[in-house]
Amino acid sequence: MTVGSAYVSLSLQCVQLRRGDTDSNIWVNAECVSCSSPVHGASRDDTPAQPKKSVGADGHQNDGAKSPTTGPTTPTGDRLPCKEDETQWRWRALQGGVSVVRNLRKGWAHACNATLDVAAAAAELLDKSSTSAPYVPGGAAEPLDGRPAPDDSLPAEPLPLLPPPRCGSPPSPLLIPRPNRGDSFASAGSDWEDCAVLVEHEHEPWQTRSPVSLAEWNAWFDAEGRLQAQGMDCLRRAAYYGGLSPQVRRLAWPYLLGCFPPTCSAQERAALRAAKVVEYQGYRRQWTSVTAEQAQRFGKFRERKHRIDKDVIRTDRGQAVFASEEGEGLRMLHDVLLSYAFYNFDLSYCQGMSDLASPLVAVLQDEIDAFWCFQRLMEQVGSNFHKDQNGMHAQLQSLHRICKVLEPGLVLFLEERDCAHFYFCFRWLLILFKRELPFVEVQRVWEALWARVRGPDLHLFLAMAILRRHAPAIIQQKLGFDELLKYINDLALTLDIAALLVEADALYQRYNAVLAAAS
Repeated sequence: MTVGSAYVSLSLQCVQLRRGDTDSNIWVNAECVSCSSPVHGASRDDTPAQPKKSVGADGHQNDGAKSPTTGPTTPTGDRLPCKEDETQWRWRALQGGVSVVRNLRKGWAHACNATLDVAAAAAELLDKSSTSAPYVPGGAAEPLDGRPAPDDSLPAEPLPLLPPPRCGSPPSPLLIPRPNRGDSFASAGSDWEDCAVLVEHEHEPWQTRSPVSLAEWNAWFDAEGRLQAQGMDCLRRAAYYGGLSPQVRRLAWPYLLGCFPPTCSAQERAALRAAKVVEYQGYRRQWTSVTAEQAQRFGKFRERKHRIDKDVIRTDRGQAVFASEEGEGLRMLHDVLLSYAFYNFDLSYCQGMSDLASPLVAVLQDEIDAFWCFQRLMEQVGSNFHKDQNGMHAQLQSLHRICKVLEPGLVLFLEERDCAHFYFCFRWLLILFKRELPFVEVQRVWEALWARVRGPDLHLFLAMAILRRHAPAIIQQKLGFDELLKYINDLALTLDIAALLVEADALYQRYNAVLAAAS
């Protein structure tokens, strides 16, 4: 309930309490929501009410004379005709409530005015940044070398560099406005994040390196099979800047997704996995034990199983692991998804989840490991699949804010065509570019996203990098929503993901530099 609606509610209660069994002599000790004039009776004019005339014991009228009262009175001195003490105390409580809400309304108005001032100052900065590099339809996108591009809105002096944080230090706060999500994109309270090293605000160019080899991976562990002091930091940086070799992915993905704490030994990992095996088998037995007779009386089970069966047989069939309908790949994918529907009854299964699970099955080649990695991945992106779509709306709004800072010309064009909702990017964000890239490149992109070197919202800047490259063509062709949606979908399997990751990294740094300069 808003402050205004609470104010009206309290006022109406005052009216009802004062009226009792009759509609006459109505008095409300409250101010109108839309004006500051008191309401007296049924009148709403601004003239103050005239004092009533009373008749004294001698028969003469006394202007404004009030008879002695012992009960509560109105501000005009009229006696409040309450029938019992309980009603009197209720009246007084409502009067206090009206006063409190009135003060809340005044404080809220001051806060709104302050917010408008800040917004106006930020808009002025954005106008300056947009005028420094006017957008030319059909022009080439501004080249990026990994550093923030020069901008009039940036300070003349370079921004101070934050010292690289050490293992165990708290992460720096992300400057991008955070969407209001039901489920956090980062897995809340996970042990692995306590030892993770974020470098979100290090102003450094892209550090291209080769993928992590098996020998390099083994060198990060001590004799007990425990990641060494800086091992997690090395893994995350290497996964971000160069990716992982196919031999390492199966070993490293559970660490990147937080299935294993980075400080656990080989023996502790084995014990943890054994417990997870037992837990997974419990979820699996819940649906494998449903008989055909039970299924006939279990509508939700039939519906969810039908959706999974229908989606699995058309997921990544071009990959060798999923080529055969009777093969282990499709069976594991099916079992992982149906077991997750029993693990998470509220979310269950939604279209698109098979796209997120298939790379995990293909890389890990183990049903149980794939299930727990999928469970951790869904902790990050599960809000994308909520029925109210609040998670997706929050991401699209964040993408709009980013684009308004980095490409204001494109936002203006989209607003003119009622396309600034960015729904044409829906598939990108829902399944993390799974259908936009070849299968192997999807794995490379996901490793970079899971590394969290630039925070949990790098996928938004990757989307921004794609839009920035194609903005001149979009504006020049004057695409409407339908044409724009087709244009975006036709980009699938044509993207240079290596260059786009470099550009997304630079756009992230540039965006945060602009926000830092404005704050």
